[in-house]
Amino acid sequence: MTDSQITHSPVAYFQLLPDGRGQRLFRGGDSEPVRLALPPDTDAGSGDILIREGDSLHCIARDGSVQARLYRLLDEAGLDPAWSAAALRETAQWQAAPGIDDPALQDLTGLAFVTIDNPASRDLDQAMYLCREDDGYRVVYALADASYYAPVGSALFRESVQRGASYYLPGFSVPMLPPALSEDLVSLNAGVARRAVVIDIRLDGDARVRSTALIRARIRSRAKLSYPGVQALHDDPASSPLRGQDYTDTLMLLREVGEKRIARARERNVVQFERLSAEVTPCPQENRLELRRGERVECENWNEQISLLCNHQGAVMLAQALGNPQIQPVFRIHRAPEAQRLRQFSAMLDGLIDLHKLDPALWRWRWRDGEQGPRETLAAYLRRLPRSGPTQAVFETISHQMRMLNSASEFTAEYGGHHALQLDGYARLSSPMREVAGIFTHKELAELCFDGVEPQAPAVDLSLRDEVVAAANRARQKQKWLDREVFRLAIHDLLVGDLDLAPAARPPRQGTVVEIRRSGAMVRLDSPPVVIKVYREALEQALGVVLTADTAATVLQEDKPGGRVVIGLGQRITLSTHAFEENRGHWILLPAATGN
Repeated sequence: MTDSQITHSPVAYFQLLPDGRGQRLFRGGDSEPVRLALPPDTDAGSGDILIREGDSLHCIARDGSVQARLYRLLDEAGLDPAWSAAALRETAQWQAAPGIDDPALQDLTGLAFVTIDNPASRDLDQAMYLCREDDGYRVVYALADASYYAPVGSALFRESVQRGASYYLPGFSVPMLPPALSEDLVSLNAGVARRAVVIDIRLDGDARVRSTALIRARIRSRAKLSYPGVQALHDDPASSPLRGQDYTDTLMLLREVGEKRIARARERNVVQFERLSAEVTPCPQENRLELRRGERVECENWNEQISLLCNHQGAVMLAQALGNPQIQPVFRIHRAPEAQRLRQFSAMLDGLIDLHKLDPALWRWRWRDGEQGPRETLAAYLRRLPRSGPTQAVFETISHQMRMLNSASEFTAEYGGHHALQLDGYARLSSPMREVAGIFTHKELAELCFDGVEPQAPAVDLSLRDEVVAAANRARQKQKWLDREVFRLAIHDLLVGDLDLAPAARPPRQGTVVEIRRSGAMVRLDSPPVVIKVYREALEQALGVVLTADTAATVLQEDKPGGRVVIGLGQRITLSTHAFEENRGHWILLPAATGN
């Protein structure tokens, strides 16, 4: 799928209609069907997805296939994988004159940079070099110079604003910039010279920032490494092929600096959740999407700390320029939960303590000063709770509920704190090829820090910044919608085979009740770790009773005085697939005994 997008010729996508015409995709359904010049030997049928490049037309996804379902999601979201002719012309021009030998670039090709990413990643935004310096560390973090290749006024920049970001689906992506840039010329690929915006940070022995500088440079990454590969070096250095390389010191210091930065985050009372997630992978041979437990290795946490450090220092530089009419910064802020939400969370905890007969001295959270003692941060509260043993399900429920306290972060021109990270400011420097906010932020920092870069007129930049902020926030919502819809499809593929079995033979699906709503209970399955809804209406029908949720949102119980509890928060539960309501798209799962 990706290969078909790597082209300098404009392409168009169609869904084949029963009459042989094609409905243009990604145009919001406004385009009229067109007659397609199908090859005489084609076996394409109604519903298939076709791509046209020049006079060439071929099928890229069969109707009903995993690929076709994902393309239809893109169509519903209005995300066109193709680029305009103007953007492709500019891409070809950059390939012919990439500006790698620009004399304004500082030559850092002597430093042994490496990239560390997921094994399948091809848009490599970041490369790092770490070394000891005096009694501290030097972190040199190179970022793809996307703002150079997509300058304001160009077709590439216009399309970046239109897209807002790169979009990721199982097995492929829709990059913000054409693959010839995002996977080649701009990507910090191994063994080739690349332009980069480099943030050079000096840390003391406790990994606290001493100084930060920004430079535009030429670098050469030594290797494209993966998280599993780097983790294997730390787990068993003697057998790792990464031992004895000119970049090995960087990889060893990554752990040292990363763990110290995690300790600094703990000092700031950052809530440190255990990472438990599901990921969706395509299985074309079986024509389904598969849900798997996402595996996160320790070195991802260390690497994340370097990225967070870079983004915070970017915000510091931009904050220092506030009031400068030539600089129009974009920040990413995360607002703290409102007091009402904290009161509700505290009430839920009290209900959970009563339901499971827990020791209040251990499990109650001091959300404000009181008789039990001074106010306690959420981070301190979560740290002192037992994570395993007979109350493990309760701990996991509290962690889930604590995540729900957080509102989504947002891009804004407003300078403000990031509650989840407990930082006074945060900006997105680290994804310049994947977020238009990154391109614009790099542009503003270039105007602030680099000689010979002429600032835009303030009036133009103010208007442009508003567009970028809106596009960036819109893209986050669109990716969130895509993720939700992909999981919906994957859950359908997970459960649909159950209905082919007799009710007693359907697989039991164990999980934990992590949320109670008026409309039902949310259950996180053990495997795969996805959240499934048990609908109150279906429970009522199966049990022949009327149910209600209590005011603390801890139980679903019979709606009568002294009514028995049917489902409780933090409860371990076994579900069985009961039915699929096609008109509402609802999977009906019930507690195993109820569903038979």
